[in-house]
Amino acid sequence: MRVQARLAGLAITAAGLGGLLVAPAGADPVVADPVGEPSTIACPAPDPATPKRQLRADWIASVVNIDWPSRPGLPIATQQAELRTWYDEAKQRRLNNVIVQVRPTADAFWPSPFEPWSEWLTGVPGQDPGYDPLAFAVQEAHSRNLDFHAWFNPYRVAMHADPNRLAPNHPARQHPEWIIAYGGRAYYHPGLPGGPRQMDPVARRAARGLKLRRDPGEAPRARQPLRVPAADPPQAPLPWRHVPMMPSMRSAASSKRPPALL
Repeated sequence: MRVQARLAGLAITAAGLGGLLVAPAGADPVVADPVGEPSTIACPAPDPATPKRQLRADWIASVVNIDWPSRPGLPIATQQAELRTWYDEAKQRRLNNVIVQVRPTADAFWPSPFEPWSEWLTGVPGQDPGYDPLAFAVQEAHSRNLDFHAWFNPYRVAMHADPNRLAPNHPARQHPEWIIAYGGRAYYHPGLPGGPRQMDPVARRAARGLKLRRDPGEAPRARQPLRVPAADPPQAPLPWRHVPMMPSMRSAASSKRPPALL
């Protein structure tokens, strides 16, 4: 997913993508963008209030092997070489941050006592990949003076709706009452305490282990799934910030308990 975030003087928002934890690299000098011939147009004096540092980032997605790893079950050396290539390209494009998806489907890219290993690493839910991909990702980012952002998806449980296909120790398999199905996928019910509460110990453990920190300039958010026409026929367009919960998803949620947070 070659989505490049280029923001100057603005906080980055994880809109619809879950939370971010940040592992800053060392001092990262600002590199001016390349320029052509000197311009004859007079430019205003720089505003002292304008931040001098830009956030120029690559988003690297792991769910369904969009970016990294390119497919499940690759040898460790191949997985690691792929990520190094992503990072090297980021440096070549003069970026200074990488945002890597490490909890794509309520699973983990690091040894977690709360959730199983991600199936996008090995192809088998819960199977140990033989190394710590998150620790490797942070180390390689910092070796290139790239700030590392750990990207967590809070509600998505699986790209299918069958809890029996999850790893035996997956919380959603042990507590299927925590999830709702929509569009052929499984999600933690945001209005029930069980699933959403998973995020707190999961993120805290990852943060302590790798010295990640919550960046106060970031505002993580989570959105509902994109509309699935077969389940919810198109309706009149609404501003994206105010789109209500899909009718069929609300019905599934309400059948368990009136949602407290929706």
